[in-house]
Amino acid sequence: QHKPQLAETLDALPLDDSIEAVREDGKVDIKIVHKADPQWTIIVENKINGACDMERQLPRYIKNCAARHEKVVAAVYLKASEEGRPDDKGWCKGEKELVDGVLLSVAGYSEDPRLCSLVEGWLEPCEARSRNFNAKIVVSQYAELVVNHAGETMNQTEYKQIMDALGGCKV
Repeated sequence: QHKPQLAETLDALPLDDSIEAVREDGKVDIKIVHKADPQWTIIVENKINGACDMERQLPRYIKNCAARHEKVVAAVYLKASEEGRPDDKGWCKGEKELVDGVLLSVAGYSEDPRLCSLVEGWLEPCEARSRNFNAKIVVSQYAELVVNHAGETMNQTEYKQIMDALGGCKV
């Protein structure tokens, strides 16, 4: 139910300077804001590289945005080749509902057509719509990088065993 609403909202956005993407704003990997409407913010938590969740990471980010009068309409949780959920161990009362209300789990790339994929759902359409040659090239190269990273030879079982041995990171 949430995904179609977000897609419609994204399609309706103006392709001009009113949309801004910012890296590492308040430790958020990527924050996409509508400068004219602070009630429209998307945060992206990038776990493509297999990084672990920090304690209460997404709830803190959403609350920090609210403190800045920014309303998070989507919290994108991006993993390499599968959809996933953030680790909610240690979350305070009500934080699971807060996050679940805006959570959009996305695989970077997957050959499973049932999964929401960054490459097919976002990067390829952006590349196709772009009128700027340099932007097209950058998006195309990033999509190729995501596909290659998602298709690395280490399977999830091997990865989990290594992460467990290194200190209990969850996949």
